[in-house]
Amino acid sequence: MKSHTILAVCAAALLICPIAPAQEVGDIAVLGPNMQEHAAQGEWASAYDIARGIVAAQPEDLAAIPAEERYYIGLAHAFLMAEAFEAADDELEGEQAEFAARMRQTLLAPPVEPVRRIAFGEEIEIEDYLVEGQTVIVNFTSEYCPPCVAIAPRLTNLAEQRDDVLLVNVDINRPDVQGIDFQSPVARQFGIRGIPHFQVYGPDGEKSAEGPRARELVTNWLRELEE
Repeated sequence: MKSHTILAVCAAALLICPIAPAQEVGDIAVLGPNMQEHAAQGEWASAYDIARGIVAAQPEDLAAIPAEERYYIGLAHAFLMAEAFEAADDELEGEQAEFAARMRQTLLAPPVEPVRRIAFGEEIEIEDYLVEGQTVIVNFTSEYCPPCVAIAPRLTNLAEQRDDVLLVNVDINRPDVQGIDFQSPVARQFGIRGIPHFQVYGPDGEKSAEGPRARELVTNWLRELEE
């Protein structure tokens, strides 16, 4: 889920999360990064406390404050929703328990970057980079490949413009190799003999196309975006 999609979830949370008494109320622009830092360290009790402070400091007119503060307010609501689902989880059963667990995981998941560069010649597990509900384009590439360099900005634009598409650039080159590194572990792992080489994975996590068929799909998506 991309960052602006998470914001949409958080915005919906504003309508349903109660404003609890805050242990710490203050400048949202200061509290927000502090809340994120505690969350990143797994210190959820502290993150939840700060989230209550942010929600308590929320003004009635959200449009009157900077976008960054609106982001932190939305994130604070998302954290408090996750806390509520966690608190209820032990007493829920069946579909409610499954939904609560899934929502908590979704709400606390870090934003997924639309474009990533990985491997640098080393073997990878593609499954680690697939995201449920997203189409993932895996682009095997190298900085020494002129066609790869030429298409890179267009692929990045595609991933940034479409909410349902993620781009994973697999750099086949080991750092100490000059020229296209077809002998690198990751190139040998996937039998890469020519680049750019594409794989496309559907929202269900299954590979839907590779090679010429994947190139055709990606080319069509680029044309649709650029028309």
